[in-house]
Amino acid sequence: MSVVRNLPVAHKFTVAFGIVCLLSALLGVFAIFGLNRAKSALSKTFDNTMPSVRLVDSMRVAITETRRWDLALLLCKTDECTARATARRVKAIATFDASMEEYAPLIGYPGERELADTFRQKFAEYRQMSDKSRGASTTDYASQIILSPEAIAALDAAQVACDKDAALNVDSGVKEGKDAIQSGHRVILLAIAMIVITVSLC
Repeated sequence: MSVVRNLPVAHKFTVAFGIVCLLSALLGVFAIFGLNRAKSALSKTFDNTMPSVRLVDSMRVAITETRRWDLALLLCKTDECTARATARRVKAIATFDASMEEYAPLIGYPGERELADTFRQKFAEYRQMSDKSRGASTTDYASQIILSPEAIAALDAAQVACDKDAALNVDSGVKEGKDAIQSGHRVILLAIAMIVITVSLC
């Protein structure tokens, strides 16, 4: 303490000002680091997680719609009904394929690839049976194919995998959001601590 007391006033101001400058620089560095982490988390949520949830939901609906119009085709008695149901079925399958193509580059969370492969493969299996039923010679034979335990199991497995995939993306997005909030809180606490130290030095 005697060394500090013996320093000239000009030197004391220089040291104090230097410490304040150092603390300000450290505050800036930590603030940039924290805000960058928050930005990365939010960017991933908006650019990856939310689009993934939307696309997986779109595929889930497309799977359900395909099944719906397959069943409708079994009941159609007129050419007009058959044409309408066929067009809706084709549209549902096209929606699934387009959504899958858009979704594939977004896959990144642990376990997400396996779930995506599952519902894509199981829906492909169901589509094979669905296509086979469309070429059946009689309605009874078509019903046997489309209502078979294998078709129902493939469809259920695809829908379950879609649900799990959507839940995975939602949970991951929530975690990323919480991480971003925590990063912001840490930056605020650090700023308060730096301000208190700076004021005490003045």
